[in-house]
Amino acid sequence: PGSVVTVQYGDDPDDTEPFLIGTRQEGITDGKLEVYSPKSPLGEALIDAKVGETRTYTVPSGSTVTVKLLKAEPYQG
Repeated sequence: PGSVVTVQYGDDPDDTEPFLIGTRQEGITDGKLEVYSPKSPLGEALIDAKVGETRTYTVPSGSTVTVKLLKAEPYQG
């Protein structure tokens, strides 16, 4: 929690997304960065992940999504 991470979805190197793992109260007001709770399926999948690791999580529809952690750095709000 408190980290800005960049992930790759599936095997598509062009399907990447940066976001903050944290709470909406952590000061993201510019609208440029999505915030995912550490208790969300995606947040839980990435907790303790190392750069280069691939993790899977289940979305509410029941589908499984694979993400690879490309980058992680402390949030500099």
